[in-house]
Amino acid sequence: DLRFGTGGVVWNTALALVDHLVEHPALISDKQHIIELGSGTGFIGIACSILLSTGVGSTCPAGGLPDGPRITVTDYESVIPLLREHIGLNDVAGGVEAATLFWGHTDVSEFGTPVDAVLMADVAFTDAYAELATTLANLCGPETLVLHGYKSRRGNVGQLFFEEIKRHGFTTEALDLPSSVIGWPDGWADGVTLYQHRLRKVLA
Repeated sequence: DLRFGTGGVVWNTALALVDHLVEHPALISDKQHIIELGSGTGFIGIACSILLSTGVGSTCPAGGLPDGPRITVTDYESVIPLLREHIGLNDVAGGVEAATLFWGHTDVSEFGTPVDAVLMADVAFTDAYAELATTLANLCGPETLVLHGYKSRRGNVGQLFFEEIKRHGFTTEALDLPSSVIGWPDGWADGVTLYQHRLRKVLA
């Protein structure tokens, strides 16, 4: 939905991240609270809810239960109506909720930090890279899994984000692309990389 700009598009990095979870479902099978940052359409969070309810070792039935895994898709307030529409269309309202999260401004403690997992795709190319890094650090603890779909672009602006999260104490590990992505049409996977970030433990 181009009325929402970049937030109204399902990007290739999001497809790659979801395909990675399809191939490695154990990554999220035991996660009780998952947050997606810069959700846009909500594709990643909605896909996670469907995966958790259809065979990744979870006992959560389709649509979720109040005591089942909680998935929060987040974006600017203006994008929330689109997220809620997609949650309804995919019948996952019991397991997925939409919430406003303005990087660097929203008090993320309201999400019950640290969360179990943070998922994000195509978010690093922003002038607000420092605010995004701060928000990520505030959401995470040493046990939080962070999966990041990234696409390199002209100027490599996204590298500023990587430098900033390193300053916050995150490690970064490149992951193998899923076999499905390797089979994409020529050019579709160009520049697409999946990363896992972890916040290092602070020694007393």
